[in-house]
Amino acid sequence: MVTYESVYGPHIARFVAFKRGVGYRFDHAESSLRQFDRFCAERGEESVGITPELAEAWGRKRANESDPTRYARVHFLIQLSSFLNDVGYPSYVPRPPARYSSTFVPHIFSHDEVSRLIIAVDEVCAEGRTLMSTCKDIAPTMVRLLYGTGARIGEACAITGSDVDLERGTVLLRWTKNGQERLLPMSVSLVVAMERYASRCPLGIDSGRPFFRRRDGGGCTNEAMYDWFRKGLRRAGIPHVGGGGGPRLHDLRHTFAVHSLARMAEEGLDLYFSLPILSTYLGHQSLEATDAYVRLTSEMYPSITDASSKICPYVFPEVGR
Repeated sequence: MVTYESVYGPHIARFVAFKRGVGYRFDHAESSLRQFDRFCAERGEESVGITPELAEAWGRKRANESDPTRYARVHFLIQLSSFLNDVGYPSYVPRPPARYSSTFVPHIFSHDEVSRLIIAVDEVCAEGRTLMSTCKDIAPTMVRLLYGTGARIGEACAITGSDVDLERGTVLLRWTKNGQERLLPMSVSLVVAMERYASRCPLGIDSGRPFFRRRDGGGCTNEAMYDWFRKGLRRAGIPHVGGGGGPRLHDLRHTFAVHSLARMAEEGLDLYFSLPILSTYLGHQSLEATDAYVRLTSEMYPSITDASSKICPYVFPEVGR
C-alpha cells in the first residue's frame, strides 16, 4: 500500500483512485506524484492549494534530467492542480514547459490512401513472378486484415488455420504483445477476402499450421510483408520517408484506431464508453495507450480530441471561488 508524507497525500491518493476508476493505469503518474508528495513534505508545506511558487519550484529542470521526464512531471502536476480545483482547493495550474521533440510520428492514412494502397498491393502481387518463398499470395489479404482489425503484424503472421472462423467472421489472436488472447470480429468484406485467400492457398488451410503460409510451406514473416508493403506504397504514389519516418506497416494499426475513433465521434457515441472498448479491442493494458492515438492525430481529427477531453467533466461539481 502506498503511503504519503505531506498534506497532499490523501488528495493524491484520491486523484489516483479516480483516474484508475475511469480506466487509466496511471502507474507512472503515481510514481511522479509520490515524488511530489516527498518534495512538499521536505518543503514543509502546511496547507493544501498549489501556489505559483510551489509549482515553479517543482517544475525547475534538474541536473541531468531529460526534457521528456521534466515534461511528464509538470504534466502530472497540472492534472493534480485541476483536480484540486474541482474538489474545492483553489490551486495554481502551471503552464507546461516547451514540448520536447518526439521522433515518433505515425503516418495516418487517409481513406483515399488506404484504397489506393490496397489496389496497389493487389496489382504488384499479381505481377509478381516469384512463386516460391514469397508472400505475394498473402500480402493483399494481410493488408486488408491489418487495416480492418488493427492487429499487429506479428500477431497476424502467427494466426493458425484453427484461429480463423470464416462462418462466424472472427479471428483469434493468441500470440499477442501483452500475452492476452483477443477474439476480433471481421467485416463482411474482410471475410470475403479471407475466404478468397483460403480457397486459393496452394497448400490448403491446416488447423495446426500458420494460416498465412508461403508456397514453400513456411510461415509469412514481418520482413517479407514489409517488402510488399513498400512496393505497394510506390505503386500507390504514397511517399516513403527514410530513417524511420514511414509510412510503416504498423501505421495501418494506428490508422485503424484513428478511423475507428472518428467514426464513433461522427455517430455521436460517448467516448467514455467507446475508448475502453477500443482499448480492449486493440489489446492495450490501459486507456493511456489508446488515448495516445487521439493526441498524436489531433491535427487530423481535432473533433476526436475535443470529444475525449469531455470524458467525466462534471464528476466533480464546480466550486464557487
